[in-house]
Order: sequence, then structure tokens, then C-alpha cells
Amino acid sequence: MKKRTVLLILFLVSALLVAACNDNNLKPSKKAVSCAKSAIEVANQYLDRELDYTGTIDQLEELLDDMEYVDDLSDDDENKVADFSIQSNILILSTSITRDNHENDRDSFSDVEKAISSLKKDIK
Repeated sequence: MKKRTVLLILFLVSALLVAACNDNNLKPSKKAVSCAKSAIEVANQYLDRELDYTGTIDQLEELLDDMEYVDDLSDDDENKVADFSIQSNILILSTSITRDNHENDRDSFSDVEKAISSLKKDIK
């Protein structure tokens, strides 16, 4: 129950950020796009069973560490909202993969796919 609540909150935050990022003037930084592409690749390898859970989570944690710069961006930075959205969606992806590893059902697999789709939208 607790996991579902956390996932729901993360999904709602992500949805709000995506809605805020629909402004064409909000573009993610090159670093954020690179991290998002790497996260998508890692998640796809996990779904294809080319990468185990531990390796997947380790790589996603490294990407989240790389995204820590977002916390230091000023509100005036043109990339802050878009980069924050990517950072949040990588966290959601990591949480979804953890849930999938423990529950291993269609819903958890679908949540991983949805998190990947959110990241893809962030970098369009």
C-alpha cells in the first residue's frame, strides 16, 4: 500500500511537471537529455533481461547522482523545469523497476514502460 501511494505521488508530480514543460520555450539541457537517454537504454535492457536488477539500479543511481546539479539551479535558469522533470522521471523509473523486481507482474512491468514513455516525452 505504501509503495503504491509513493508511486502515485511521484506519477502526479511527474504529470504536473510534464504539463508545465509543454511550453515550447522550456528545453532540457544537453546533460539532462544525455542522462534521460542513458536511463531509457538501461531500462530497456532491464525489460529485455539483458541487465539484472542490481546492475540496473546501480546505473540509474549514477544517473541520479549526475542530475544532482538540478537542485542548485536558480529559478531563473531556462533549463530548471525541464531538467527537474527528467530528474524526477528517472527517480520514478528507478522506483518502478524496484517494484517490478519485487512484484514481477503485468502492472509493475507496465509502470516501467510508462516511466520510459515519460522520459521519452521529456526529451522530445
